[in-house]
Amino acid sequence: MNVREKELPVIKSHYELLKYIIPVLEKFPKTQKYVLADRIEIICLDVLEKLIAARFAIKDEKYNIIKELNLKIDLIRYLIRLSFENKYLSIGKYEHINKSLYEIGKQIGGWNKALEKV
Repeated sequence: MNVREKELPVIKSHYELLKYIIPVLEKFPKTQKYVLADRIEIICLDVLEKLIAARFAIKDEKYNIIKELNLKIDLIRYLIRLSFENKYLSIGKYEHINKSLYEIGKQIGGWNKALEKV
């Protein structure tokens, strides 16, 4: 069994979003590449880091990390919307990213509910 088979579905989903979004961000206009695009990429990488940290954290720590994850996912949504409204993203890319963020948010919410039951 390889490492990817052991990953949590939410980590796999976010990793796939990163694979998609990084090349998209590289095509932002030069004026925004080092501002908005970098900010989105850094927050997305922070989310990946926190997902991995939550995987290994104890229950009480997981709650705090999941709260942070929800905030970061929401921030990414706003920054992506801002990018779309400024025409840095096509409608297709915007919809794909939003759909991915929605799924990731659902998975994080499910993880949170599962913790509440334990």
